Amino acid sequence: MKINDFEELVKQTIARGNLIKLLEGRGKWRIVVSDMFGDAPGIPQDWDSIFDKGIYPLYQKGYIEVKDEVERTLCQMCEKDKDDEIYLVILIWFYNLYKNKSSRVNKAPFKLNEQLLTTKVRETIIRRKESLIKCHKWSSSNENLYLKILQLGELFKKDYGIDFLLDNSKITRSDN
Repeated sequence: MKINDFEELVKQTIARGNLIKLLEGRGKWRIVVSDMFGDAPGIPQDWDSIFDKGIYPLYQKGYIEVKDEVERTLCQMCEKDKDDEIYLVILIWFYNLYKNKSSRVNKAPFKLNEQLLTTKVRETIIRRKESLIKCHKWSSSNENLYLKILQLGELFKKDYGIDFLLDNSKITRSDN
């Protein structure tokens, strides 16, 4: 897809109320990440292209509401009852934080609302802990999603100063 194709795709999905489907990347909404080695089936969705060629250019062209749409959609994803939704939300948020690093030449034009996402992510982890422990989707090893989320939480805290984990959340073998 070309850059303009992604911009149009994002505009159409928002207009039709389907941004959540695009960000989830399920079924016909899945955009498989490919590189010189072929497809990367372990990556849930091609958020690089969706954001870098769709969402961010639209924002830069004056469609600033797209930021609110993304934040609203991520909060909706936290409310869904699929086990991997919270993991997808955290990965999308991580991508936005990474694109906002001060050393990046190609910075994101906006930063997602840290306070809003910290609260929603924390609430969702508490509510879904047991099902996350049982879920092994998007894992090439025997790790469960709860453990992967704890690992991402440690990375968020170390690299970005964001703590969405509970004080008593520690990475332990019992979480496997």
